[in-house]
Amino acid sequence: MFLDLDHFKEVNDNLGHDKGDLLLKEVAWRLHRCIREADTLARLGGDEFTLILSSIEDNIVIERLAEKILQRLSEPFRLDDEMVNISASIGITLYPDDAHNIEEMLKNADQAMY
Repeated sequence: MFLDLDHFKEVNDNLGHDKGDLLLKEVAWRLHRCIREADTLARLGGDEFTLILSSIEDNIVIERLAEKILQRLSEPFRLDDEMVNISASIGITLYPDDAHNIEEMLKNADQAMY
């Protein structure tokens, strides 16, 4: 899964980079709480994250996880004295159905996200 925060630049521009950094930490914490210990969460840079979900054979599980993530991220974030609402876009690609190597998987997940 690729995940991108929608309109993150506006948070940085309107509230400052310190609030943007705090938002990224809070997003990472919420994402971490949605996944299993066997899964991998990484911030690629900026406001983009990737989730690597291992050993999931059922696409319904993946869809439910994506819905859970979107729901959790739609809940307001308290950034010190500010309340912020954000949304996110998610792109999903499956191995080996959609790609046979990591480069293809990254490219396909990025395209799916947009």
